[in-house]
Amino acid sequence: MGADLEGFRAELRAAGQPYSLWGGRIVGLGLLVLVAAQVLMIRRQAMSFGALGLIAGSLAVMAVGWVLLIIAFIRRRRWAKAHPLILTDLTSVP
Repeated sequence: MGADLEGFRAELRAAGQPYSLWGGRIVGLGLLVLVAAQVLMIRRQAMSFGALGLIAGSLAVMAVGWVLLIIAFIRRRRWAKAHPLILTDLTSVP
């Protein structure tokens, strides 16, 4: 039973690849750019157009990453519906 479940989980994980992998990386990159923009604003002690551009860019990058994560979720959901895991009833086993 354990091998069946592990195989199902591996195939389910593979159904969302590479969207979930790249989505996570892109969201992380957007967060790093957002932190860099915040540090830039703190060091200059003022809001500048460059910092605003970095903030807008980081939000756009994070939005793209979230779209990829949503696509991965939808692909995994469709795969799980098409390949149901059939579990045996343990109460009927002697």
